[in-house]
Amino acid sequence: MEKIPLWLDCDPGQDDTVAIIIACYSLHFNLLGISTVHGNVSLHNTTCNALRILTAIGKTEIPVYPVFASDVHGKTGLNGSNLLPKSKIKAKDSSEFFPHLAKVIEEYNGKLNIVATGPLTNIASFFKEYPNLKSKINWLSVMGGGFNIFNINNNAEFNYYCDPFAAKDIIQDEILNNKMIQASLDITSKVFISNKIQNDVLKGKSIENASNFRLMMYELIDSFNKRMIAKKLPNYKGPVIHDPVALIALLQFLNVKNDLNFKFDKRKFDISIEPSSYGAIKNVKFDQEDGICVLTDLSVDKFWEEVLDVYDITDKYAFMNTISRETLIQDFKDGC
Repeated sequence: MEKIPLWLDCDPGQDDTVAIIIACYSLHFNLLGISTVHGNVSLHNTTCNALRILTAIGKTEIPVYPVFASDVHGKTGLNGSNLLPKSKIKAKDSSEFFPHLAKVIEEYNGKLNIVATGPLTNIASFFKEYPNLKSKINWLSVMGGGFNIFNINNNAEFNYYCDPFAAKDIIQDEILNNKMIQASLDITSKVFISNKIQNDVLKGKSIENASNFRLMMYELIDSFNKRMIAKKLPNYKGPVIHDPVALIALLQFLNVKNDLNFKFDKRKFDISIEPSSYGAIKNVKFDQEDGICVLTDLSVDKFWEEVLDVYDITDKYAFMNTISRETLIQDFKDGC
């Protein structure tokens, strides 16, 4: 089967890291490039994190474009593990991003899928400059928004809050909103990491005997979990991995996997830019034939099967597994 052409716009973060790994090593995706945006942390850190992750997993051929210049993800965005190796690649010139993405969209003519897991700043800016290319993408799958579950000001979600103007531009666009899938907090909050999943990440091995890749993934989530526990949130079950939901949903929408059991309805809505409800979803109209595909449910077990299967593949090829743990720790101290 022909692989799904994919562009990932992200702000790594722990859950963006999972999305990058899936995009790189799933048998179903052909990741053509990554653009980074401010969000979980600064643009410098999100870009550095993307470069180091690609180095760690042995995918240094993937181009990374930083474009525009954090308490949950830590100061660097990937706090918790000192196993990330020093990057062996450099980011591309940010001025090259728009022309390069335009070229990729033209080349794949209707087949390229864009997954956006951070603020929509890059995507909205790109389509303002290249409005003729809106009709030439396949799906725009976005992690963002919340209808009944929020993580900012009790009425908004972080990505839309960071740049509500960009989110508003995308959501109100008559061409893009017909190509848009939205993974809001209402569905992504179902995908939390239990102790069993963490044990599966280690493949049942001890921390001492696990591979470097598996230990890194375990430590990143463990650190995330500890910070969330410290917040003493009510009904907390475990750290939630939001961003990969928007990516994995494409497998069903493109008829590659039929057992993920994603459910969705179609809605039209707006994004508030008022100070009291900055970034919040408002004026929701349900059952709109030409509305945005809003994900409402999924098979959590099948979701984790997909993620863990990709981890098995990544573990075989990860560059970081060829380096001693002591060297990795020293590399981490040296910085990006």
